[in-house]
Amino acid sequence: MNIFEGSRRIALAIGILATGAIAVAICFDEPYVRVTFTTTGPNRPFLRTKEDCPETAAREYLYRDKSKGRDVGITLCFLAQRFPQDQMLVPYRVADGSFWGNERFSSEVSTYASLRAQGFAIPTAEREPLAKEYRQARWKQVREATQYTAIGIGAYWALVATIGWIVRGFMGIPRGKDKRP
Repeated sequence: MNIFEGSRRIALAIGILATGAIAVAICFDEPYVRVTFTTTGPNRPFLRTKEDCPETAAREYLYRDKSKGRDVGITLCFLAQRFPQDQMLVPYRVADGSFWGNERFSSEVSTYASLRAQGFAIPTAEREPLAKEYRQARWKQVREATQYTAIGIGAYWALVATIGWIVRGFMGIPRGKDKRP
């Protein structure tokens, strides 16, 4: 029985299994793409922005299918506006040409935001840019996973080689041989 040959086979099998498991994980792990759309009032459209919602804004979070079965995380941001008496309120209704507004956590604003979120659809002009963002995020994820896998395999190989070197040293077996001469 050759313990070194068995150890090499076990180390190789572990390396192959770990690499295969990582490859499967890469295939099934979807990147997370998040976008924010803002609006300034009940009769205003949603516009995509790169900025986060300010603290004074009301928010709704949802997921929608963008294209090819991929989901996108969407934050709908209902921006607060300056009202008389210098108040920052979220407009939730237009009546007789006037905006009605309230605090972001009020029941009126929550109802308004919920109803607008139910009717929200990703604008057609944003579908292709979102698909492009998804592809970029996916390739970034694959590149990073490949780099980490290569580093992990290198570290694993160094560990196995070091253990082999130590064991051979204690047993008095020269490098490249499986028995004492």
